[in-house]
Amino acid sequence: MQRLCKFFKKTGKSKKFALEDELDQLKLETDALRQSLADERSKNLDLHTHLENEREAQGVYRLQAIQENEKLEKLRMIQKHRDEKITELEKDIDVNKRRLEAFEAHASNCGTVFDSNVLKQFLKDEGSQREKYRMKMMKARKMLQKAQEKEEGDQKAWSLCEVCAFQFADTEEQTPRVLACGHTVCQSCVVKLAAQTPGEIKCPFDRVSSNWSDQEKDIYLQKNLSLLHM
Repeated sequence: MQRLCKFFKKTGKSKKFALEDELDQLKLETDALRQSLADERSKNLDLHTHLENEREAQGVYRLQAIQENEKLEKLRMIQKHRDEKITELEKDIDVNKRRLEAFEAHASNCGTVFDSNVLKQFLKDEGSQREKYRMKMMKARKMLQKAQEKEEGDQKAWSLCEVCAFQFADTEEQTPRVLACGHTVCQSCVVKLAAQTPGEIKCPFDRVSSNWSDQEKDIYLQKNLSLLHM
């Protein structure tokens, strides 16, 4: 009986040790699986980060491609504009060449020897004709401006002298003069300002000095032709 008890005790201890060893082995395997799972998660996180970086890089590349396409389109438009300008210049050259040939033919038919002075006079006459057309355009622009002011019932602020509030005009007293600072006042106000400080004019708006001579007024203070032609 005692032998049987000892046998069962030994057998129970052996099974217990075996189960503990198996449990330890399972724990080791579980820890290994957990570590493997953690490694896989870390790899997945790295892959996700890499994928996000690739997407951002693709977005940057896409934006750069769009910008490059816009630059290319602008360059194409500039080139197109230049080509149009060149075409216009070529047309003008062709027109002038034909006019010169017609002029030479006309001079030949009239028995006139072709002379550079005659050509200069011809070009001068053409310039005068263009100047007449320009004056007509300015006159039409003034008429349009007056009609607009009449329709709106008020004069434009830029057409009035800011000192005396009289309208600028191509007359001796109301001629607009540009001061050194950039402000514009009429000739009448310029004379009054020059009387206060001989030899110079103090701008009534920012007190900047401008040289002045009544004999050489067109040299020191230029006319504001833009205002006269608007």
